[in-house]
Amino acid sequence: MRMGARSLNNASGMLLSRRMPHVRDVLLQLVTYPDPVPDEALSWAHQFSQLLEASLSLEIFEVDIQAPSNPLANALLNLPAMAAAQRARSAETARRYTALASGLETHFGSVAAVTTICSGHDIPSLAARTARLRDVAVVPLLASLGQQQDVAEAIAFGGGGPVLVVPAESLGERPSLRRIVVAWDFGAPAASAIAHAMPLLRRAEEVVVLIVVNEKSIPATSSASRLALRLALNDVNARVYEEDASGRKIGEVLSAYVAGQRFDLLVMGAFGHSRMSEFILGGATRSVLQAPPCPVLMAH
Repeated sequence: MRMGARSLNNASGMLLSRRMPHVRDVLLQLVTYPDPVPDEALSWAHQFSQLLEASLSLEIFEVDIQAPSNPLANALLNLPAMAAAQRARSAETARRYTALASGLETHFGSVAAVTTICSGHDIPSLAARTARLRDVAVVPLLASLGQQQDVAEAIAFGGGGPVLVVPAESLGERPSLRRIVVAWDFGAPAASAIAHAMPLLRRAEEVVVLIVVNEKSIPATSSASRLALRLALNDVNARVYEEDASGRKIGEVLSAYVAGQRFDLLVMGAFGHSRMSEFILGGATRSVLQAPPCPVLMAH
């Protein structure tokens, strides 16, 4: 029995949709101390999960603050009382997050919230561990750089999956996946980021593959057509655009282009390497994390 062209196309489409990945599990990381994540982050993550028809869960870090053992300072400043007050502040913020979550529902039901009590310096590593079992981890950044940036870096390099970094100024806006730009340099981190972002790219109305030229010698330009073909095979229609670095660093070029074109999402690889016990971020990764021009999906 011969199968007609239309039947063959329908069958191919069904097989393609079955094997295509989906984002079904969104995790929101919330730090309560010293600078709590604003409540708007819960609303943003909730709307993002609704957009993807995914579940949403919260990981809330309540910080266990201990007074230093210093009898003289304790006598002069009453450090135990100060530490107790800060612990209470962190606990109250955690309870507020949990209460806000209780009023939210997603495509898969109510929003689950888990509170972890830990020391402040353990938060990044704990966040990375939890993120390993989720499709994407959302990390809201604060106006001032701090622990949230450490959490984002830990997930990007130790979580095994993507991290979605949301700048503070975007938290009051409704999340959108209409226009997405992909930073491409033919590197393994960029390829990983694109693979993780594929479910988001298929939802976009416009996808631009951005290649920064005249900054370093990379085979990105020669591989761009193959990348476009791969995206097309995944039902993503993308166009390739080359931006001349003109003496600027890649991070500067990315931020300026994305801000100027008002994209909804930037997809890029996270680059870094270890030097002794210190982790060194790549220049573009550091630059974008310090001042994201829009929500950024990173993967290593």
